[in-house]
Amino acid sequence: MNENQKAIIQSFVKESPFYSSITYSIFSIIETVFVLSKNSYPVPKNQVKDYFVKSVGKSGTWSAEKSKETATYIFSNYAIELDFLAIVDNEFFITPTGIQAILLLQLNRSIKLIENKS
Repeated sequence: MNENQKAIIQSFVKESPFYSSITYSIFSIIETVFVLSKNSYPVPKNQVKDYFVKSVGKSGTWSAEKSKETATYIFSNYAIELDFLAIVDNEFFITPTGIQAILLLQLNRSIKLIENKS
């Protein structure tokens, strides 16, 4: 992906986190690293894998260790390719772009909650 393509996809994902299960799962892996980074930073891959699978509600579907590993690998690679996350020695870091994306996600969730209460 070149920088222009990356910027277009980043914008789309940030502006439409609930567009599909793919966009939401990308955000979920970023949010997983964000939440877990409050306890330890960088965040070990094994912690990310377990929390991510639970956070997307796939504990039953992705119950096998191989499927948890594969799902975490796929969605973390999407997030890394879009510069939301970085990984070094099996430990995840959240990038400034990732922090911005999480703040936008939290804002969008709040807006959805307000809209649903009206």
